[in-house]
Amino acid sequence: MRLGDAVSAIHTLGDRVTGLRTESGFELVVDAVASNADIVHSYRDLLKDSRSAQRTASSLEQKRFSPSLFLVHFGLRGSFPEIPHHSILFGPRYQGLLEDIYDHGVLSEDFSLYLHHPSATDPGMAPEGHSTFYALAPVPHLGKFPADWSEVGPVLEERILAEIARRLIPDLKDRIVTKFSYAPPISRPTSRRISARHSASSRSSPRARISARTIATPRFRTSISSARARIRVPGSPASSGVPRRPPR
Repeated sequence: MRLGDAVSAIHTLGDRVTGLRTESGFELVVDAVASNADIVHSYRDLLKDSRSAQRTASSLEQKRFSPSLFLVHFGLRGSFPEIPHHSILFGPRYQGLLEDIYDHGVLSEDFSLYLHHPSATDPGMAPEGHSTFYALAPVPHLGKFPADWSEVGPVLEERILAEIARRLIPDLKDRIVTKFSYAPPISRPTSRRISARHSASSRSSPRARISARTIATPRFRTSISSARARIRVPGSPASSGVPRRPPR
């Protein structure tokens, strides 16, 4: 495993992958490549010497893109058996919120959240007497909403935590032991206690990286496979930037 060295090109011969090159100049001969980087970035930038990949990239760039995500991880004192492993907290709007995200490129005042509570079924995900969560909010992709997330992110993080406190955990703020968040163009989480790389953009990520990390704050664990991790020639909806139609 080679970490901290961005992949800059995937080499091909005809319709077969033959190797890859990193930004440091490292070359690797391979028979197959797996990439879960942004799909447009993979075809357009990493496979720039492949004519068929460039045709695919041109086609993909004409399509409608999925939203980006804003993600807040937090560890709390206490246990919450009444909160299941998976929850969806719907906001006051549904169709209008989707239109703001997909069509208007607006970061709305309201939002819907997916709340993940893994320590509900695996207590080992947090220290004894503690719980771990993350909350995920869809947001417009960078092509629709080119915001400065270093400024927007902390505000949205506080709004999300306040909403979870309002609806589920009234004293959440007093229980927080650690927290960090990921925003679309930020490659490192906003936390003093942790350092790791991640991208949540649904447009083309700036690069792909050969890396997969388990992010660990002090005794709070959450497994994240980086959006710029293991190289694979994309073509699967798993890519963060796969064009798709919004749910209706």
